[in-house]
Amino acid sequence: MNMSIIGEGSLEPSQAGGAGARTRFGKRAQVVRAIETNIRRGELRNGQQLDGEVALAEQFSVSRGTIRQALDELKQRNLVTTVGGVGSFVTFDGVALQQSLGWARALRQAGGKVATRVIGIDIVDWAQAPEVDAADAVRSSAHAVRIRRVREMASGEPVSYEVSFVPATGVLRELPATGLVDGSIWASLSRAGLRAMTGTQDVRLARLDETEAALLEQDAGAVFLRTDRWSYGADGRLVEFVTARLDPDHFRLTVMFGDPA
Repeated sequence: MNMSIIGEGSLEPSQAGGAGARTRFGKRAQVVRAIETNIRRGELRNGQQLDGEVALAEQFSVSRGTIRQALDELKQRNLVTTVGGVGSFVTFDGVALQQSLGWARALRQAGGKVATRVIGIDIVDWAQAPEVDAADAVRSSAHAVRIRRVREMASGEPVSYEVSFVPATGVLRELPATGLVDGSIWASLSRAGLRAMTGTQDVRLARLDETEAALLEQDAGAVFLRTDRWSYGADGRLVEFVTARLDPDHFRLTVMFGDPA
């Protein structure tokens, strides 16, 4: 998601400058007020793209959840908006994967002959996923269900290793005993009444550690594509975090940009 400044918004100056009472509502209000002030002073120009959630969270020393709430409030005030025409997606052997379906279904629909092997499912502390913001973890559940999987070509060649974390609540807490619904995290989340509505994905190159290399039949230190994806429900709670190591011979990140009009 890309957020862009859309001008002065609908607030009266007295509302923007107003009373210090707003600060008592906490860090979200402070972030809202700081960005709003920068807009009105012209330090953030009409049409300028805001930094991403991670950068803003570091800038204001708050959680990413707080940043999302602040951006939602700024949208309601008509101070920022979501900009279309920019997007990114992961492809497998040149075919775009629709991540909202879950990769297992997306790979099947894309014609990929890939099998998924579950390495293990267990209950862990969220600390096992240090990339997950502590505030997101607390709002989601006390513990997480960790699902480790390897995807393999029909030849048996492993092409990805993925570790997913979902809230250890309701029927999801039973996954270590029952296994995934139809072998799918997406189907398991659906049965639990959870659906990802928004999210963020980071992509970079990373070297495989010894455990990852052994599962992927590679040398330790081999360079793979690393993706980290945070998915959130309509209520802003974390639905799934997944970190993956993808074989660059099969997976790519494609970025689209420009005005579709």
